[in-house]
Amino acid sequence: MKGLLLKDWYMICRHCRAYLVILVAFLGIGLCSPEGAFFLYYPVFIAGSIPMTLLSYDNVSRWESYSRTFPYSEGQLVAVKYLISLFAVLATALVTVLAYGAIQGGTDWMALLSMGCMVLALGLLTPALMLPWVFKFGAEKGRIVFYVVLVLLMLVCGVFVGFSNSMEMGLPGSFTLIGPMTLGAAILLFAGSWALSVSFSKKRQW
Repeated sequence: MKGLLLKDWYMICRHCRAYLVILVAFLGIGLCSPEGAFFLYYPVFIAGSIPMTLLSYDNVSRWESYSRTFPYSEGQLVAVKYLISLFAVLATALVTVLAYGAIQGGTDWMALLSMGCMVLALGLLTPALMLPWVFKFGAEKGRIVFYVVLVLLMLVCGVFVGFSNSMEMGLPGSFTLIGPMTLGAAILLFAGSWALSVSFSKKRQW
């Protein structure tokens, strides 16, 4: 399992360096612009979609078939993509919330916690809604579903920002249970998506 994680880490370092530039750019816009709340949620969405890029490269290099010759279970081959997405989302969400708190100075920490829950929830929704289709249909056909889900998630992101502002929970404001409840639902969906991807991968002809 450690070898699979290391292999994907090398791929991220080689092929996903542009993601870091994009993340920094959108985070900067969100922090510097009073109307840029949307951009604070966008970096975590990008981080959650990194496994899609890795799966595309796996398909091109035929790693999907070659990996079945190693003593890895289907569960391990699927788990590595979910773990990569989880690590990327957690790191990006943490940087986003801490950077926002530092820029705002006197921001209520409970409000930041609520914001963090919403940011993290959106980040987990990205791989949860995308990955099962790739493990079922493959990288090529799954890419079509990827773009559909991309549009839907962009809409969800906009709703999150508007809902957060109206409920005073995504940006500075009092703490409510809406953020943790949303995160709890996203975690359950992420876990269900993981199990579904394992099931799809076992049934698929590699």
